[in-house]
Amino acid sequence: MLYHNSSQLKGTLAFYLLLLIFTIGCTTGNTQSKGTAMVKGVITPNDAWKKEVYLVKPEYYSKILADYEMKVVQTIPLDEKGQFQLEIAPENESQLYFLLIQKTNQKFDNYLTSFPWEDNYIALHLFPGNVIELQSQAESLSFSNRFLQADPTTASLQQLHNLRQPLADFIKDEYENAEDKNSFSFNIHGNEAIEETYHQAIDAFLDTCSQVLPLFTGLRMREPDNEFMDNPEFFIGIKDKIKKLAPNHPWNDQLATYFQADKLPLLKGESMPSFTLPSYKGDSLRLVDLKGKLILVDFWASWCAPCRKETRNTLVPLYEKYKDKGFEIAGISIDADEEVWRKAIEKDQAFWLHGCDFMGDESPIRESLRFVYIPSSYLLDENGKLIARNLHGEELIQYVDAFFSE
Repeated sequence: MLYHNSSQLKGTLAFYLLLLIFTIGCTTGNTQSKGTAMVKGVITPNDAWKKEVYLVKPEYYSKILADYEMKVVQTIPLDEKGQFQLEIAPENESQLYFLLIQKTNQKFDNYLTSFPWEDNYIALHLFPGNVIELQSQAESLSFSNRFLQADPTTASLQQLHNLRQPLADFIKDEYENAEDKNSFSFNIHGNEAIEETYHQAIDAFLDTCSQVLPLFTGLRMREPDNEFMDNPEFFIGIKDKIKKLAPNHPWNDQLATYFQADKLPLLKGESMPSFTLPSYKGDSLRLVDLKGKLILVDFWASWCAPCRKETRNTLVPLYEKYKDKGFEIAGISIDADEEVWRKAIEKDQAFWLHGCDFMGDESPIRESLRFVYIPSSYLLDENGKLIARNLHGEELIQYVDAFFSE
């Protein structure tokens, strides 16, 4: 049997107790709690922006990047150097969050800035055990952000947002050159180049991405009003891809509500809804009366400058070239004034079939097809089935040339 001096034993126990306390203290200060996610980093301060950030989350699909609607779950202070650290236990295994910063005069914590070049959010994928480290600047949180450590989905979310850079730069230039900045407003529709570049970039991302949260976010960025009118077949494919990747995700059913038949335009392979309209010749123009190997139903208006330009530069030459080979055009106007409508047809020498109910924007046929902008066009085959939608200019010319060269 071994014997120990009692004073030596007490001293030894005290030493190991202190060592244990010290170890626990050091460990607790440098590791995260089990089942939590950690986000840390540096956001370079700016006097115009608050010295704190907000972690918010969209509780529904429609809340993703919705101004004032994402739920604030944490407020995190920045120290003098802009350093911060947050820890959170996600409710689910994989969740989408956004880190926001606000200007000093902004009273709402979940506000999304109206100027794209100042986008004040960073998208994050948080799950138990995940650690994200970032560096950014307060005055341009989104575009200046760089991840020092991030999971692939979070990195993909940043890549998605960076696709907005050309759009942000374009709008910033417009703003800086505006004479009256107080009344400045921007709208990418109408600038075909920047709109097409932005949409093509987002569409390419959606087409190749296989990560659920970036796909949901990309759809919201592409169609913030949840109106999938432009190329609905493509968006239906993205919806189905998400469903396949994550069949049990709660946002699937929410997303599906925007793809119901009564909310979508005419899809490829479907027949156009029947219509009967007063015609330019004084009788009736009916869908069933349209005959041809290829039929273009063109929606336009006398007051629509792009429509008139399309008529003169594209439709007139195409019609003259192929009208004897089975190409037919039916112009459907959303004018309200018959005299102005007739004068526009004659001035542009658009001598094909025309119809108009003179109800303007309230036209039932526009409502039935659910299109927003004009010119809007539908190419039908000889059976009246949709084969292409909204081809304009050179793209339409190439399509029709190829059709009749076969």
